[in-house]
Amino acid sequence: MTSRAFLIDYHNWSNEKLATVTLPGGCTWFAERWEFPRETPGLASASYRVDWRCRLADETLLTDKPNELLLDACRRVVWCWLYEPSTGKTPKYNVVKIIEGKLFAFLRWLTGRGHYDFSQLNADLAQKYINYIAEWMIDETDVVGGDLRSRRRPKVESAVLGYVRIVHIIYNAKSALAAAGLPFPGEDPLAGVTAGSIAKTLAIAEKRPIQEMSDRAFAKIVNHSYDVLTSEASEIKITLWNRVIELCPSFNGTNESEILAEAGWTTFLREKEIDVSCGLFNAVRNQINELIASAAIVIQSLTAMRPSELAGLIYCANTEHYKSIDPEELGCVRVTLSADGLFEIFLLSGFVYKSRQTQEPVEWVLGLRPVGSSYLPPPVEAVYVVARLFHSWRIVGKQTALFLQPNSITSASEILSDWMRGWQARIVGEVCSDDELNGQAITPRVWRKSFARYMFRYNAELLPAISNHLQHTSMAITERSYIKPALRSGLMCSLQAPTSNTKPRRSWSGLLSRGFGWFASSPGLEGRQQQHG
Repeated sequence: MTSRAFLIDYHNWSNEKLATVTLPGGCTWFAERWEFPRETPGLASASYRVDWRCRLADETLLTDKPNELLLDACRRVVWCWLYEPSTGKTPKYNVVKIIEGKLFAFLRWLTGRGHYDFSQLNADLAQKYINYIAEWMIDETDVVGGDLRSRRRPKVESAVLGYVRIVHIIYNAKSALAAAGLPFPGEDPLAGVTAGSIAKTLAIAEKRPIQEMSDRAFAKIVNHSYDVLTSEASEIKITLWNRVIELCPSFNGTNESEILAEAGWTTFLREKEIDVSCGLFNAVRNQINELIASAAIVIQSLTAMRPSELAGLIYCANTEHYKSIDPEELGCVRVTLSADGLFEIFLLSGFVYKSRQTQEPVEWVLGLRPVGSSYLPPPVEAVYVVARLFHSWRIVGKQTALFLQPNSITSASEILSDWMRGWQARIVGEVCSDDELNGQAITPRVWRKSFARYMFRYNAELLPAISNHLQHTSMAITERSYIKPALRSGLMCSLQAPTSNTKPRRSWSGLLSRGFGWFASSPGLEGRQQQHG
């Protein structure tokens, strides 16, 4: 349902015809809240929602009777953008949340100046709004002790763009507004100037390019996460967490603390001297969340998967006990032989969502081992831990997602990207100092760039394979966004091994250097090499 081919030009319909319309997601056109299908795992349902009960400058709501014409115009503007976006790209439904925020910000400014329709949106009013945006950004900045410190992240071009683009989006819907008999802008408010060029002028900070992580920081973070997963405490947590859901039916009506204590959590936390001042369940949940986040770090760092791809992994638990699960038969992981028959290749089945109109089934290479070996690549071990951690929960709650997060002792839900970023940042902050990270937040994009650049530096001929592994729609995207310009010179320079005080449990650099062999067996590689020359 992401393609405009499935959408109807409702913004051009009369209100009489719209009274019978049901939008994708099941809500009606005149509902106070539009809710669209959730297309991408990792994003909250709120990302696919437009709540029209916006409070305007006069403290009335957009849905109040006096504002019905303005509300009608706003609905048509949003739907017009979904149907024929000014960017030319096919949008997914979660863009409505972005439009909502920028549109409502503009409405509050507009109504604060006594305007309750879009007929006054001309070049003069647009200039005043742009000046307001500039002043608003400056007002968000305080001078403290002679230093310029922003209460929020400094506004870069991409952050400003939406606030300017909304003016063009409204103007772009002028024909639909006119057809509905609603006031509309009579002239181009931006006078032919692109929203991008205005945003670039307004931006108060340069967009800092995402840097790859140093080998030292990479080794410390990933080794720490791997240690968490393979520790004795990890096995105990898996046992105790499954015991909680197994005990719940027998303790109907019992409070959660008693169930957690019966499962053995109170004793475990006391022996490990873990603080429970936040409450017993919260302390337990923190232990589970640390396991999940550590697994996510190991998988993302060594496969470069996106958060949506990680959140979208499916694992259908069988009815066997979690202790009898075979790590080589995890459902979402399969093993195949290399072309020469010397290695077993572990492949992870999932879906890619970005830049696809519908989810596309794909497989990622997790690692390989010599035939006859019992070795499991770290990403496989990470999948194995998460699969067993929520095994009983999936059977009881009919959950199919591999990665879950606990809500209570009886319920769990799919992980969200914001949750994942927060917990990964927490782990990274415990392991590395700001100096070691060069002041950069460790985001999924950092893992992807670090992975791509390491492999490219090892062997520049791997570029087509790297592009294929990252699920980019073209090799040009990989080269432009992940390789250029820093790696244009010195492509084959040798990498420094982690220093001795890093104390890696495993040689992750060695693992990755062996990893270039994974890509040679990646499905579709020969075709991509021929396609890109």
